[in-house]
Amino acid sequence: MLKIKKINNCKKFYNFNKKYKEIDIEKNYINWEKINKNLDGIEICPFITPECSGIDKIIPKETRNYNIFNILAKGNLTKAEKSTLWSLHWDAASGVIIKNFNKIEYKKLKL
Repeated sequence: MLKIKKINNCKKFYNFNKKYKEIDIEKNYINWEKINKNLDGIEICPFITPECSGIDKIIPKETRNYNIFNILAKGNLTKAEKSTLWSLHWDAASGVIIKNFNKIEYKKLKL
């Protein structure tokens, strides 16, 4: 059985981000090595990251461009907001398997 972290609300997103954020914010936004040690994958469903990351408060939805360099150029992000930028590449409800692919259980679909 795979150890998948399911993130389906902002509280779980905040807790995940707090646990796995990188100490040196300039180095990286999330500590993928630490995640890799503890988890086999992540699932974010429903798609909640703009609301939970706080980016929706900074950049209006109608003009939002998730180019991190554009967001950083605005220069008004807090450390907490910077630590959530890893999630901006998550643009749909989905997941990722990081390791232990051989443990994936497949079910044959009936068509």
